[in-house]
Amino acid sequence: MGPRKSDFTEQLKRARQMSKRPKCVHCGQSYGQRDVTTIRIEWPATQPMPPYKGNMVLSKSEAATNIPHSVTGNLFGWHHVWDGETFVKPYEPFCTLRCALDYARRAYARSRQPALRRA
Repeated sequence: MGPRKSDFTEQLKRARQMSKRPKCVHCGQSYGQRDVTTIRIEWPATQPMPPYKGNMVLSKSEAATNIPHSVTGNLFGWHHVWDGETFVKPYEPFCTLRCALDYARRAYARSRQPALRRA
């Protein structure tokens, strides 16, 4: 048995307050995915799944199966945790490749326009 539902929702609320997702410089849309770390855990088959004890935010908890490991006889699973600040941003500072290409095309088109004459 994993952590209680109320503990999980409290951690998610805290995570949302920790760090806001970055905004795209072209369209202003929020982007990025949480950069989570996976921790493998193992526990005796006679006990429930241990809760996460740490200072990171628990994203997800999962047990592999209810069948004990063939060598150790223990159950195993994973805790996916997030530090509350880092995001995976493949096209930083843009939300998507499409947005980055649109920005580049508009910038190029603008540079090709004739300069305005100053009086």
